[in-house]
Amino acid sequence: MSPFDGSLPSDLLKSATAMIQDPIEAQALVALTLAKAGDQGVGAPSAPESPAQLFRILRQTYHSVERSRSRRPARDAGVTALAQASKPDSDSAP
Repeated sequence: MSPFDGSLPSDLLKSATAMIQDPIEAQALVALTLAKAGDQGVGAPSAPESPAQLFRILRQTYHSVERSRSRRPARDAGVTALAQASKPDSDSAP
């Protein structure tokens, strides 16, 4: 039996749904995880630790997405403040 039996993607989806609490975003997270795992060569039948690696990649991907979400409002606010500071004041025109 391969370490990648039919239950692994559903187990990943359950874990992702528990982390995110949104089934649609959880599916996107699992798809991103599987894509990253494919890029890293995870999933070879000769690698018995592959399911654990997939869950590690899932967790790391989740944290990466959450970090980027938490930084996005601050970055957007900084860009808005910079844009407003560089605008000429129409009230101070001679």
